[in-house]
Amino acid sequence: METETNAISFVKLGSLSWEATEEDIKTFLDGCKIGEVIITKNERGQSSGNAFVCLESKADVQKAKSYNRKYLGKRWVTVDEIGEDEYNKETEKDRAIAKATKKYRAYGTTVKMGNLNWSRGRQGTQGI
Repeated sequence: METETNAISFVKLGSLSWEATEEDIKTFLDGCKIGEVIITKNERGQSSGNAFVCLESKADVQKAKSYNRKYLGKRWVTVDEIGEDEYNKETEKDRAIAKATKKYRAYGTTVKMGNLNWSRGRQGTQGI
């Protein structure tokens, strides 16, 4: 049984630069034992400026919170403790997208095309 201090815990990082990577976040949260980092994306597939981090203990949350309003690159970052329900809710869509992306990566690059003439058919889009 996990004790309160050893329970898996979660934080939300806000105000991130759109260019921030998982490695940047791991470096930023120096000294924290990180299980997972998920940088959420908006409807256009761009970074939302938020990341959700699974930490190994409450002590790691306290350490992470000590970085609240510290700079990561040119922006200061907010660090807030969140519950498991919020973590799961906020990261569910991004997990599904990541899973689908891995599945379709084997087929090469996918491009969404619109406003095509229906008379061209499936083969008629090659070479566009």
